[in-house]
Amino acid sequence: MGYGGNLWQRLPQVTVRHQFNENVEGLLTVMRFERGLSACCGNTQVRTTTTTSVGGGSTNTAPFNDPVQHPYYGGRLAYTGTGSLQGTMLAASVGYRYYRSAPIAGSAFRSGQDINSYLVGIELVQPLARTLKFSGEVAYGQGLGVEFFRYNQELNLTTGKPIRTLVGWGQLSYAPTKNYTFLAGYGFDNPNKDDLRGSTTGDNIQYLSNQRTYLTMVRPIWADFYLGAEFQNLWTQWTTQERFSGQQYNVSVWYNF
Repeated sequence: MGYGGNLWQRLPQVTVRHQFNENVEGLLTVMRFERGLSACCGNTQVRTTTTTSVGGGSTNTAPFNDPVQHPYYGGRLAYTGTGSLQGTMLAASVGYRYYRSAPIAGSAFRSGQDINSYLVGIELVQPLARTLKFSGEVAYGQGLGVEFFRYNQELNLTTGKPIRTLVGWGQLSYAPTKNYTFLAGYGFDNPNKDDLRGSTTGDNIQYLSNQRTYLTMVRPIWADFYLGAEFQNLWTQWTTQERFSGQQYNVSVWYNF
């Protein structure tokens, strides 16, 4: 519920789907994080001013404005079961983006490096009973930043090398009646500690571990109009070895068109 509908942060976004047969669907997508690309909404548009300096030159100091303006390319292949496998879904996905790291003002960050950002993941949806379903995903990648809402987590802020990470989530969905659906889930984001070693950061900038649990209730109000309520608990261990936890309560209403 936290990032629902925030597609404006990923522009331009182009997605093509193809149904190969009754069970198999393919998807290709291209997207780019918006912030810094547009001279609006509090952002300063920065473009490279020289080709002789790594990272695009001394004026290209915004971390969202790399000299190589490549988008993120992604693909997904999914199998949906029928017959005795009705409700089962298994999918594999991959994403990739190349860019050259830009300087960060006022730091010793080693910029101008070629960064290969990628993500490989596997998804599963499996009914366990008539009213109970499991869904989840595990993924591994490196250099994962703003496109995945992982601010300042993609690069070692001293060496400039990409940080590898293992991410995933699992969720149980229980629908005892047509009027109520209850969700319980857990998610984690565990960057590689060796890749973070020596990264020069202040407090609360880069983390060693980020975990979240949540409980959600969804109820249809009328036709395609829904009400949702959610509780989340977040644990974070920072590179400074500090540990924090916090709670969040959400209430949302939406209409399915």
